Amino acid sequence: MFEPLILFLSHTMLQIIYKEKGEIFVRKLLGIFLSFSLIMTMFSTTAYAEENAVPNENNYLSEELENNSQSDFVESKSVDDEQAQKNVEKTENLMQEENANHAVEKEIMNSVTKKEKEVTYEAKIGETFYATLKEALMVGGEVTLLKDVSVNEIIEITQDTTLDLGDFTITDNAAKRPFVVRAENFTIKANNGGMVIPESNNQAYGFVEAYVNNFSILGGKYQGNTDNGRLFRINTPESKTGTINVDGIVVNTNNEIIGHNGTYTNYSGSIRNSEFYTGMRSMYFDIIDTAETSTITIDNTKAVIARGPVIEVAGGNTVLSNNDWTVTGNYEGGYTWARTAVGVGYGANVTIKSGKYHADSEFMKENEGYGVYIYTSGGTVNIEGGSFSGTTAALRADVDKGTYNTPANIIVNNGEFNGDLLAKTNTGIESIVVNGGNFSGLTDATLNNTNNVQVNGGAFDLDVTNKVVEVKESIAVTKNNDTNYYIGKEKVKEALDHVMKGDKIAIIQNVTEIQVPDGVTVENKTGNDITVNGDVVKDNATIVVDEVPTAKVVYSHEGNWTNEDVTVTITTSEPIEDIRGWTKVDEQTFTKVYADNTLENITITDMTGNSNKIKVDVKNIDKQAPEIRGVKDISLVQGSNFDPLEGVSAYDYECGAIKDIRVTVNGQPSVDTNVVGIYELQYSVSDMAGNTTTVKRIVTVNPKEETLNHAPIIKADDITLTVGDKFDPRKYVAAIDNEDGNLTEIIEILENTVNTLKPGTYQVTYKVTDKEGASSRKVIKVVVNAKKEIIPSTPEKPNANKPSNDKGRVETGDQTNVGLYSSLFAISVLCITILAVWKKKNALENK
Repeated sequence: MFEPLILFLSHTMLQIIYKEKGEIFVRKLLGIFLSFSLIMTMFSTTAYAEENAVPNENNYLSEELENNSQSDFVESKSVDDEQAQKNVEKTENLMQEENANHAVEKEIMNSVTKKEKEVTYEAKIGETFYATLKEALMVGGEVTLLKDVSVNEIIEITQDTTLDLGDFTITDNAAKRPFVVRAENFTIKANNGGMVIPESNNQAYGFVEAYVNNFSILGGKYQGNTDNGRLFRINTPESKTGTINVDGIVVNTNNEIIGHNGTYTNYSGSIRNSEFYTGMRSMYFDIIDTAETSTITIDNTKAVIARGPVIEVAGGNTVLSNNDWTVTGNYEGGYTWARTAVGVGYGANVTIKSGKYHADSEFMKENEGYGVYIYTSGGTVNIEGGSFSGTTAALRADVDKGTYNTPANIIVNNGEFNGDLLAKTNTGIESIVVNGGNFSGLTDATLNNTNNVQVNGGAFDLDVTNKVVEVKESIAVTKNNDTNYYIGKEKVKEALDHVMKGDKIAIIQNVTEIQVPDGVTVENKTGNDITVNGDVVKDNATIVVDEVPTAKVVYSHEGNWTNEDVTVTITTSEPIEDIRGWTKVDEQTFTKVYADNTLENITITDMTGNSNKIKVDVKNIDKQAPEIRGVKDISLVQGSNFDPLEGVSAYDYECGAIKDIRVTVNGQPSVDTNVVGIYELQYSVSDMAGNTTTVKRIVTVNPKEETLNHAPIIKADDITLTVGDKFDPRKYVAAIDNEDGNLTEIIEILENTVNTLKPGTYQVTYKVTDKEGASSRKVIKVVVNAKKEIIPSTPEKPNANKPSNDKGRVETGDQTNVGLYSSLFAISVLCITILAVWKKKNALENK
């Protein structure tokens, strides 16, 4: 209230001085005055702040921890300096207590073990866990599967990714293929894990459709049937270059396994150490290689295919070695030419170094079964070794001239071949060139179409008819009587295997003795006598050629599936020489025990030296027990759904997939998830050979987790007041709950005996209850002190103008320092008085 007066006096004084002394003097005086005022103001403000610090009642409690309850503490106000200090300390203590609680909670969270995370999450990348496999695959990188999962939708993968299945299985419940990859690199890795298409998914096409540069499948088991498409379909990326790497996989399906088609500048890769069991072709590589440098190597693989081909190579270069491929022909429909182990077309180049490539089972029909077949679109096959057989032909080259004009050429340098060699003659651009190898099973189908078969070497076991044989050496003949002569062991070039029973042999040289099969008529065309052991054969004599021995082969298991050794018995048409490795029962009966499936040709030789090859085909021996997949111990929550066969499958490497899986639970048929306990499940499967596998599984049904409810906490301290202070019991308390958060608004005041008009000690009782009914109580003590007495400095003569020692807060709310203004006012009055006197004195002197 002094400001207007001080300003008026200061202004009046400065006007007077200005008139009397001038502007310079006023400026000096004003500077001194202002400096003095500034010093006084700073001193007074500091002293006032120290003496009259009053806490803001709006800052009693600070905000609760962000990650806990987000509670807002109640406001508080102090009644004196001591209470303010208590409030500050209380706030700090609350903050420290909540920080400690938060640290404990954080430590608990961090104590969750890695294994528990892996049970909760489906996948991880490094140490980052993902709730679903899809989330991880969208990020890309090294994705590790943490549990068996079901994929129910198509997942687009656009980042370079390595998917490590480990020992877990992905069940494909998506339409078409669950993984569509559009990235530069994509790899699938697995130990005992893999992917499976359940029978219920009749919309599946396979597992992966890839538009990638580099695609790898390293290990794992992949099974399931599709109605359309290949399990792994690889399409041409924009770069027109790429690689494929397949190693150590096992696949069982009714459809194609790996398929690749497109135009490339370069494409290469390898398929190794894998097994394929499928109803159709296993691998299809349709590669148009503009640079003719693409090479696929397929090594050490096993394939059992119903329809075939095991591989169809259309374009590019392929190298085959150490493979064991069989086409059974046990398939209805489809192209007959497809019953082949190796199919070649569209100008592809194939080199076969070693291995077995057979298509000659009993299921083959007419024009079915080929070891190697170059289709109508042409190509080249170089055979450096291996074993080849086919019901229709071991090798066939056939071009549809007019539609395709690429030659079909097969060059044989070595190998074993059982079956015809067919090179069609209607186009003139097919050829089979034989430089080496051993050939058997040739029929008139080969010999009547030899225009395009060029023989430069090799050994042939031929059956021919109506051929002239030139006999150059003498052989032993046994004379039975005057008219019958029995010819025995062959010593001449091209004799026994060149003729058949009922054929004719014309003798065109003067020879001593000859050997021909039984029933062959010998005509003497030389005009000379024929002598046998020095005796002349009479004109009406008959040369009886000892018949080639035959044999009946009997199998102890009669061709049925068995898990025991099979005894093979050979019974010959006449006495024969001992067979190496066989047990002789008598001169016409021999036995041998086989522990494994075997296909071999046994040579039998009679006493006169005639020999014959007998085919021994031991099959359907299965001593390996079937495999049950997907059985793992699990824990369930009481009341949850459980299908004991979900994700479980059975497979036998000889018999194929097994659908009949028997499950018993502690002797009962199922698990009751409504009853808490430990259940022992027993899975059992048997294959057609009688091998049985039993696997145990522990299913633990845990009770539903009950969350422990914590009682709420009331935050309140004892309070000290002065008579006359205002008191609101709700401003001194807060409540938080571990589950429900801030409960301050619902605090109940059960008791409040505080009377601020009367000194004394009182109490307030608080209560709070959370949503679950848990409650807490807190009693605080409230002390009301009497007001302090004001003792005057001079009791006899009280000075009413002397400032009181009471340092209470200014009730008017005026924050101005009274002492400062009083000093300034006094100085101003003094200056005015001095000026007035000085002016009067000057006036008297000037008279």
